[in-house]
Amino acid sequence: MKKMLIVGAKGMLGGALCERFHGDEIVAWDREHDITDQEHITKAIRDVHPDLVINAAAWNDVDGAEDHWENAMRVNGTAPGILADCCESLAIPFVHVSTSWVFNGETQHGFHEEDPRAPLSSYARSKAQGEEEVERRCSRYYIVRGDRLYGSGVTKNIVDTFFKLGSRGEELRVVNDQWGSSVWTRDLAVAMESLIRDQAPFGIYHLVNEGSATWYDLACAIRDMARLSCTITPVDHTVYPRKAPVPRNSTILNTKRPPLRDWKEALQEYLRAAYHV
Repeated sequence: MKKMLIVGAKGMLGGALCERFHGDEIVAWDREHDITDQEHITKAIRDVHPDLVINAAAWNDVDGAEDHWENAMRVNGTAPGILADCCESLAIPFVHVSTSWVFNGETQHGFHEEDPRAPLSSYARSKAQGEEEVERRCSRYYIVRGDRLYGSGVTKNIVDTFFKLGSRGEELRVVNDQWGSSVWTRDLAVAMESLIRDQAPFGIYHLVNEGSATWYDLACAIRDMARLSCTITPVDHTVYPRKAPVPRNSTILNTKRPPLRDWKEALQEYLRAAYHV
């Protein structure tokens, strides 16, 4: 890859992507450009003239999107279409990062890449709209869906939250009736690099660590791996009311690419790297 533009470069995944592609020429954008302003962003991308664009920017405040729908839609729904337009005009590939939440959670074993979208929340609808805009406006695209991302960076993630609460010996009451995949951003960045360098067929990909777990399973694994002295009690999701509806099962299946390692193996290595446990 000659020159790569990474949008959202200071986010959790964006940082992992910059680290992974360090041998390439990288142009890293955080918030210095308004990706919802078509005229501005078109000129800015043409000035960079990249060989590929990765969009890792997103509005991730799920509950906040219920009150600020227009803001979420601009970032998650409109901006991907603008970026896709620019890439189409430059005849370059566009990589857009999305989420398992574009599905409704009504699955027994997990969602495949081509299953129909059925978003439940405002956040999920904005992400689904972004995917549709990319498909409509760009012929050379990769839509990469993840789930329950965690990794280094300033962005809060559930693994760090569980670890810090457990380290204080607090009793944790954790939801045990919502399932999902998870992925360490380092593993996701490696898988995305492979996807791009292999010049895989354009389309939708699910890139997550193998396996599925409830939030309770995840918290217990962190406690056991880090040898924390805390009590974890399983509870129903209704104990924690939320503005946004949450899918009962957000597990997604990777059926197109080599499988990533098991979620427990990835989690163990992340805890060692982040907390030396």
